[in-house]
Amino acid sequence: MRVAHHINLVDAAKGITNKSTLAEWEKGKDNLSWCKVIALLFNIHVQPMEFLENTVSSHLYFSIQDIADAYGANNIK
Repeated sequence: MRVAHHINLVDAAKGITNKSTLAEWEKGKDNLSWCKVIALLFNIHVQPMEFLENTVSSHLYFSIQDIADAYGANNIK
């Protein structure tokens, strides 16, 4: 979402964290507190609900795809 808004790591992280931590968080390799996530969203001009809808939708899509693949392969486990 940050890239879609044409905001670099330095500007997005300003006053919240450092660019390295933000980069790791974006890759799913680090954690940020919800307070920092909300501040980050403010920096990249994204509403919290937009972030949640995007995140939940992606997670559900991949979970449903895994279930569909298992069903197609007759994989009960």
